[in-house]
Amino acid sequence: MTKSEVRKAIAESDYSSDEKGKILKRFIFSAQTRNVRNPGFFYDGKDLNPVSRADYFFRKYEKANKEERKILVKEMNSVQGFTSKKFIQRWNTLTKQYLEQNTP
Repeated sequence: MTKSEVRKAIAESDYSSDEKGKILKRFIFSAQTRNVRNPGFFYDGKDLNPVSRADYFFRKYEKANKEERKILVKEMNSVQGFTSKKFIQRWNTLTKQYLEQNTP
């Protein structure tokens, strides 16, 4: 199915307007996360406020090895709307603190 066919099918379904909106948002987010290895991780974090989302992402980041961290950051940047100004501010604070605590 093409994107327009999916949108049309959602619009023509018997679901309530609220449910149609949720389905459409999920479809759009699925398209945005098609190139990440764990879309569920990003989906679970997408509705958190920016500061909580940064904390959520950082918990996974700090447990990862160097190569995994590079991939996580690349994926984070590829998911439209996952980051924001407040997210980046919190992210920078967390990474700075981490480096201060873990750099000899």
